[in-house]
Amino acid sequence: MRQGRRIPGSRIARVTSCKGSLMRILLVTESDEIAGRIRSGFTRRGHDVESVADGCGVFARIDKEAPDGLLLDARMTELDACALLRHGARVAPACARVGLVGESLSTLVELINDGGVQYVLPMPLSDEGVEGLARWLEMMRVTGQERLEWTACLETRVAVQTQRADKAFEDLVSALVMALDLRENESAYHSRRVALMCLYFAIEWGVAPDDFEMIFQGALLHDVGKIGICDAILLKPDKLTPEERCVMESHVSVGVRLLSEVERLREALAIPRSHHERFDGGGYPGERSGENIPLAARLFSIIDVYDALRSERPYKRAFDHTEAIDVILRGAGTHFDPDLVEAFVRIPPTVYAHLSRAAAAVRGFSQAMLVCRQVKQRTTTSTVPATGVDDGSNLWFCETVGAPGFASCHA
Repeated sequence: MRQGRRIPGSRIARVTSCKGSLMRILLVTESDEIAGRIRSGFTRRGHDVESVADGCGVFARIDKEAPDGLLLDARMTELDACALLRHGARVAPACARVGLVGESLSTLVELINDGGVQYVLPMPLSDEGVEGLARWLEMMRVTGQERLEWTACLETRVAVQTQRADKAFEDLVSALVMALDLRENESAYHSRRVALMCLYFAIEWGVAPDDFEMIFQGALLHDVGKIGICDAILLKPDKLTPEERCVMESHVSVGVRLLSEVERLREALAIPRSHHERFDGGGYPGERSGENIPLAARLFSIIDVYDALRSERPYKRAFDHTEAIDVILRGAGTHFDPDLVEAFVRIPPTVYAHLSRAAAAVRGFSQAMLVCRQVKQRTTTSTVPATGVDDGSNLWFCETVGAPGFASCHA
């Protein structure tokens, strides 16, 4: 709070850069003399002063106009000065609040404690007092403008740093996925395909949007624990022995430990931890069954098996859509959540073909969301036949995510 008689010699006297920069001042007083002197002093400096003698309509006027300064004659007996000052602070926080006071000490204390007044101009008025008030208001405006500019600068810097952090995070995830792909050449782009398809399925099922990124990242990194499995077992073309199967199944715990070290990925652990659980409890690690399995993992388990069936492997041919769906249906209630199976089989086969084509180019969650939305919009007019085999005519996928061309997607 400033007191008008302390103006000379202060920093305020040096602030003149805003002279001529229009401020809108609302003056509430019954005195024509006070109104005239303040208006004269302020208009010389290029500011606009509106004087109001009736306090009844001041509240509505503040709501409508949000002045730069509110000057209130606290000697007006029919006006609740503190209520008006508090209202001004609430409705127009940038509005400077000034009290014009007489010799009453109690009024001054009340204005400061209850009204939140920022500057006191004592009566009777002097030219020096009016000049000092004008300079103080100009300084407050400069300070406010600088504060806004600084805030905008900080927001820009935060946005840039956030963007860089997001890019670094996406690069980390991509590196983990690439490390696995390099070891499992036969399943190239499997992780990206199932991540896209699982995200699409989650959107179709009505999962809360706040969970989309967690589902996408968890699906993308579902098998990252295989990095810790030796090549002799991971790449073995023949059937695994019981001992080897036990080692292979340990990729779940390895993946959970690995991802737990990255704080931003901890919320995405549901799929890596539970994607091999079965609805009937017969999966592994064998900790959960039924709806005790996280929804994200139940969604993903269907996608994971479907993609494996549709993909060619050294030990099997690729199933077409109808054959793969038949296997999924037979697993409803045992391997899979039957309600989710019912929803999954309603997804057009063209969706899988579209997402498979986009998988190689999608780098992060934002691109994945864009692709899923466009697939949903374009599926009904797609040229992909009912078998789900892409005829190569849908170049828009590469354009959507900025890919240079088509990728060979097989698992």
